[in-house]
Amino acid sequence: MRAFGTKKDAGELTSRLASACQVLETLDEFGGQKMRNAVDAALAALEEVGNYMVVDGVVTKANAATFLQTVSNAVGLVGESELATPDQISSGLKCMSRLAALAEPGSINLRDAVEATLDTLAAYEDDQVVAEAAAECMGQMAREKSAVEAMVELGVVSELTRISRKHAGSNRMQDAVQACV
Repeated sequence: MRAFGTKKDAGELTSRLASACQVLETLDEFGGQKMRNAVDAALAALEEVGNYMVVDGVVTKANAATFLQTVSNAVGLVGESELATPDQISSGLKCMSRLAALAEPGSINLRDAVEATLDTLAAYEDDQVVAEAAAECMGQMAREKSAVEAMVELGVVSELTRISRKHAGSNRMQDAVQACV
C-alpha cells in the first residue's frame, strides 16, 4: 500500500474497525447520540476497509481471515443497531463475501460470520438489497466446512427459504439462495 502513497497498512485498517466495534459492544443501549456516533465510526472504518481491499496486496490469503473476522463483527454490530442504511449494510455483506472468497481454505471458523450475517438479515429482512447480499454472502461462506456446520445448526436454510419467499420477484435472490443451498 505504501507504493500507492498511503501510510496505512492492513493492521491499521483492521485496528480502526476493531476499535469502533469495541465501542459499539460497550454501549448498553441502542439509540442516542453516543450510539449514532459509534455506528458512524464503525461504518466509516468499514467503508475504508472495503475501499482499500481492492488495492492489490492489502488483503491476502494470509490476512483475509483476520479481516473477515473483524468485518463480520462490525457488520453484525452495526446491523443489530439498525442505524445503518440498507446500502451500508449491503456493502458490508459484500465485503464479507469478497473476504470469504479470498481467505485460505480452513483458515477461519466462520460460525461468527454466519451468525452475524443471519442476525443482520433478520434486522433488515424486508429490504431486498440486504436480503440478496446476505444470501450471496452465505453462499460464498458455504464453501467452508465450519460455515456449513454453523448454517445447519442455526437453521440458515429454512431462514433463507422464508426470506426468499418474501422476495419471490427477485431473480438475484432466488439464484443466491439456490447457490447457497
